[in-house]
Amino acid sequence: MASSFPSEIAIRRADFSNLASLVEAFSGQDAVVVTIASDQIANQQILATAACQAGVRRFLPSEFGHNSARLKEGTVLAGLLAGKAAMTKFLSKLADEDESKNFSWTGVATSPFFDWGLDHGVFGIDLAKRTVRMVDSGTEKVSASSLRFVGEAVVAVLRKEEETKNRMVEVVEFTVCQNQVVALVEEAAGCKLVREEGVPTGQELEKAAEDKLAKGDYGGAFFDALLAWNFKDGGVHAVPEGELDNELLGLKARDVRDVVREYVKEREGK
Repeated sequence: MASSFPSEIAIRRADFSNLASLVEAFSGQDAVVVTIASDQIANQQILATAACQAGVRRFLPSEFGHNSARLKEGTVLAGLLAGKAAMTKFLSKLADEDESKNFSWTGVATSPFFDWGLDHGVFGIDLAKRTVRMVDSGTEKVSASSLRFVGEAVVAVLRKEEETKNRMVEVVEFTVCQNQVVALVEEAAGCKLVREEGVPTGQELEKAAEDKLAKGDYGGAFFDALLAWNFKDGGVHAVPEGELDNELLGLKARDVRDVVREYVKEREGK
């Protein structure tokens, strides 16, 4: 697939299945930030090993999203993201066994991506069609972070090198419910979103995720499990404010209304 980058960006290409190729690509770098998709999380170990051998000081795995430590064992979402927990254990062992004591890691948990989530139906909203799929009452709170905030968190982690060494950090830009997001989108777009009929309940979404996973439909299972985890009534999965590292990293959250307005303006030119 063809890609284009700004002229000031140095591009290094490597074979992800070849350790020596990756070591060469990572040589001379202070940090490696991995952003591969959730279904490829299990393939990060060779990247971390290469980074360690190349003398990289800080490795940020493709953690982001939900903190796997908060996922209830036995749920579909926990199973789908089990690679995150396994990667954390692998990185801890790699750092402990690094003879140079130069290698370290930081996992950055951000809860769901907010603007990306709006684009991909994570909040049930289809702006182009002016529709919304409400899950249960729509009052269950969910933590979220915009992509801009996620980027700022990564920069802050690299600047706070010692304070974030060899551990997970958890950041959240804001906590909202589905009803609140719908109201803000309607306000920014100047329209009413039509509520879709026959939308599965949170419990039905969990069952659908199990069925899809059994059939090998990873993407469908992940989407249904994510909706259920975020919005099923009584889930109580929002991250408590007192357990966040926002203050440590000096992160300033934007108002969710401003983020929604910016999102609608970018998508519709309003």
